Amino acid sequence: MIKPVPTLTRPTRPLHPIQSNPVSPVEILAIATHALWNSKLRTALTMLGVIIGIGSVIAITSIGQGIQKATEQQIQALGTDVLQVMAGAAKSGNVMLSMGSSSTLTWEDAKAIQEQAPSAQVVSAYLQKPGQVVYGQQNQSTTILGTDLNYPEARNTHPVEGRFFSQKELDSAQQVAILGPTVRNELFGQGGTAITQTIRIHGEQYEVIGVMEAKGSQGPMDRDDQVFIPLTAMSARMVGNNALTGVAVNGIYVKVAGQEHLNAAQFQVTNLLRLRHDIRSSGEDDFRITNQADIVSTLTNVVGLFTMMVVRSRASLSSSVASGSPTSCWWRLLNAPARLVFAKPSVQRILLS
Repeated sequence: MIKPVPTLTRPTRPLHPIQSNPVSPVEILAIATHALWNSKLRTALTMLGVIIGIGSVIAITSIGQGIQKATEQQIQALGTDVLQVMAGAAKSGNVMLSMGSSSTLTWEDAKAIQEQAPSAQVVSAYLQKPGQVVYGQQNQSTTILGTDLNYPEARNTHPVEGRFFSQKELDSAQQVAILGPTVRNELFGQGGTAITQTIRIHGEQYEVIGVMEAKGSQGPMDRDDQVFIPLTAMSARMVGNNALTGVAVNGIYVKVAGQEHLNAAQFQVTNLLRLRHDIRSSGEDDFRITNQADIVSTLTNVVGLFTMMVVRSRASLSSSVASGSPTSCWWRLLNAPARLVFAKPSVQRILLS
């Protein structure tokens, strides 16, 4: 009987983990210093890119915040506690014209709001159209704005020279005018004397009795490029009484006690005008109400988003510039074994570059 031959097995030795010594911070600093010193131009250009990128981000952020603050101040100077009620838009064929082009609001609507809307403190109606103002050989294309006595308080703007027109001048449609600073400077020179002078508007002579304070621009509109005349004179001599129920106006300003009363005032004005215009519950409003506080919030958000977009694009550019530099490679060596680090061809190329 054949006995099986026993199999010889080689004894196995226990596997020991490979010992790796992480690179010390001193070695990393030495490697980085050596690479930076041997690549002076590349290092200088990388530093310049990072410095310019960070400086651009700071500058753009500061400019954006400045624009945002200036925009808020300009609108707040005109009052953030004001509702603007604009007449509806007229149609020319199938083309819808701008708001205020239809004769759906009247001066009588403004008087009714003043009397019947509890939240309304000051109400002012206005009628406006572009026009040419002439003095001697000088002329200026501007906006002619016919309004009532409440306009200065409703829009927080007052004459700095002369006066505003009186109730008597409003009732009798006197041909008197108050100039915006831009119009005064164009017609009479910077800081020129305009009071008591006679100008021509649409061929009619008007006596200048005042100059309004500067208010700056609100978006594309220059608030200083205006001429103010009595609403009655504007309606009778330039536009005509083109409403069956009274003097048609383009819009109405409603000033309230504070921003916390804006929603209540808007609700009251909307209901009152719908009743006066005989609009049924299912019908659409023939007017539009704009909240000045909403305009401030919208413009602030737009400027903030634009600034953030530009800042992020600049930050991404700066990051990409920095990541292409030799210095960005050193952070990958923190936990690598020393013998593997120096054995890598990429590290040898950097050290020899």
